[in-house]
Amino acid sequence: MRIMQEFLKWFVYITTGVLFVCAVIYTFFSKEEMIPSETLWQILLAGVLTSLVTTVFEKFLMAAEMVKHLYVVGVLHYASLCACMVACGLVFGWVELQPGSMVQMCLFVAVVYLFVVAVDYILGRQLAEKINRKLKETYRGKE
Repeated sequence: MRIMQEFLKWFVYITTGVLFVCAVIYTFFSKEEMIPSETLWQILLAGVLTSLVTTVFEKFLMAAEMVKHLYVVGVLHYASLCACMVACGLVFGWVELQPGSMVQMCLFVAVVYLFVVAVDYILGRQLAEKINRKLKETYRGKE
């Protein structure tokens, strides 16, 4: 059950980040007025795939004493997300089979990655502060 909750958390964070990047791209760089409906479904599928990658990295690599090598895991995670999104981009027609187009997709992945890390950090910090306050309240009278 916990893995499903983590997957859903990452799906919401990642899909929100991807929609933000798409909104910026379509607003400033696209000649189209609206995002095509098939693109919305593609974004959801890409969100599912990248959430699976993220859940696997979090559950198995982070739990397997890889925390000592956090930067290595982070780079591997980012590279896996780039590979996943470039593959999705090629299949969905978002990316051309050219280095510049693939690098651009990896830059978009970096923006989403930073957004997701920031959101997760902020929400995690707020939860930790709430837990600490409750612990202090609980054990204040028992000292």
